[in-house]
Amino acid sequence: SSLTNRKVALSPTSIENAKLNMQTELPGWDFEGTIAQADQAWEKALAKVEMESTDPKSKKIFYTALYHTMVAPSEFCDVNGDYYGADHQMHKGEGYKSYTTMSCWDTYRSAHPLMSIIHPEMMKDMMWLVLENIVQLFLFAGHNAVHGICHKARSKIGGNTENHKSDDKGY
Repeated sequence: SSLTNRKVALSPTSIENAKLNMQTELPGWDFEGTIAQADQAWEKALAKVEMESTDPKSKKIFYTALYHTMVAPSEFCDVNGDYYGADHQMHKGEGYKSYTTMSCWDTYRSAHPLMSIIHPEMMKDMMWLVLENIVQLFLFAGHNAVHGICHKARSKIGGNTENHKSDDKGY
């Protein structure tokens, strides 16, 4: 039997952008190096919060929970900024990254305040995305847009979204 190598690239917008994403993000065939880079990226992200305990089980539970807070939202754009909007059209992220799986439902109580502290670099992008989604959904769905904010999460806007806006600076 022979070993066959394969790479897969994703794009929310086009096959051409999937190819561009692969060329930019994963140009080589160093599988072990890619695993090491992913491990380093997660170590760096989890090191943003230091938990002091002599109990290894408590540390494992804490860092597993912290990891779960970082799984979403996730970047949802190509390396050139193109993204699929809430209005089902292709857009260019002008000065911000697009994210998906950004729930606005009850996460403003804990997840978003934490995110504003440990990932302040993401807050401006997320607020632009919320505003962009409001515009796109209003133009796409008219008055029904009130039920479609937070990039396909289809959460309600209003009170929850207002709380997110106050978190863009960490408070």
